[in-house]
Amino acid sequence: MGDPYAKILSTDFENLPDPVRRHYLAPPILSFAVRQTGNGFALANPGEADRPAPEALMPKLGVKSWRDGGTLGIIYEGVSMRDMLTLLLQHPTDAQSLAARAWTRTRTPIFVRLSRYVDFSDISEVRFRAGRDGVGRISACLRGSTGRGVASMSGRLSAAARKTAEALGAGSWIMDFGILPDGSIRIVDINPGLTRQDIAAIKA
Repeated sequence: MGDPYAKILSTDFENLPDPVRRHYLAPPILSFAVRQTGNGFALANPGEADRPAPEALMPKLGVKSWRDGGTLGIIYEGVSMRDMLTLLLQHPTDAQSLAARAWTRTRTPIFVRLSRYVDFSDISEVRFRAGRDGVGRISACLRGSTGRGVASMSGRLSAAARKTAEALGAGSWIMDFGILPDGSIRIVDINPGLTRQDIAAIKA
């Protein structure tokens, strides 16, 4: 089974191999340390975030965004990062709280990382799984003009997935790739391929 916490920690952006980080569509541009407070979290040094957002930003707590909670958690340009992060961190989603145990239970410092907001209305996404059985495509979300070109880019997408899996090394990975209107392929996200046993251990 391996260590489920180590699997999650390995996909924190700062822990990813350089070749993978270089191909991210929206790498973090700001990071703030956070601490656990009851069922939520708080900025460890609120003053560091006490300024307006320089542009629209998407925050992640550890490796999870607020997307699965019904909101993107966007911090719009000019809005106080401190105020918005304070509010968001008080109400982590179930997925965020679960994944955050990889940090809190191992006493590893956890951060909220902010990336530039990306409009995905014309960016299609394709998901691959990599593991002992090789690399294979498992799903796709087709959007706008790029949706019509996904089939013709199958070879390039598979090559990008294999190259990324090779850089990540041994293990099980869920890899999301974005197809941009200019035809380029970028990494949207990397997640660990957790087993049922892994999830059960984290929930225990």
